Amino acid sequence: MNKAALSIVLTLLSACTTAPKPPVVDGSDRQPINTGQAIKRNESRIKTAPRQVRRYAQTAYPPETVKDSGAPIQPNAPQTVRVQFPFKATRFKPSPSQAEEIHELMLKSSQVIVRGRTDGKRYTASDENIALNRALSAKRYLVRNGASPLMIFINYYSGGDYIADNNSPEGRHQNRRVELEFLDYAIPRQSTLP
Repeated sequence: MNKAALSIVLTLLSACTTAPKPPVVDGSDRQPINTGQAIKRNESRIKTAPRQVRRYAQTAYPPETVKDSGAPIQPNAPQTVRVQFPFKATRFKPSPSQAEEIHELMLKSSQVIVRGRTDGKRYTASDENIALNRALSAKRYLVRNGASPLMIFINYYSGGDYIADNNSPEGRHQNRRVELEFLDYAIPRQSTLP
């Protein structure tokens, strides 16, 4: 009887030692990201963002000290500051007037979107790296000057997203840029604090 029990246990243990078969990946479940359905899904996410901001803002205060007025969040108009760069440069150096404007907007904003751009005629890995480093340099500048890294979102792109004619030297200079878009969501609240 012990031999029978031992053989059953050994059979069960040997079954546990074999590795499971790896899944077969055929790529049939891939979905393009620029379909109409994907764009509608992203638009839906953008529309629900103010509600999410309100929900997150409510958790920042103890619920017994702050009452939600029930009014919808009213986003103030975003304000954008553009800082141009010399060819292939990545160091973020705003002018004194731009630095002052950035500081003022940073103090009253709940979110900053940093967009690094180049004047490339098409995508290249080196231009993509320059665009990324421009955005990261601007983010470091904001953090050094008091912005929370959690409020900063970066985006970078090369070879497109022009704001000026890219066939002229002046246009290319304008396209080599970082855009800082400052967003301020005005959340109506009624405080119960004295």
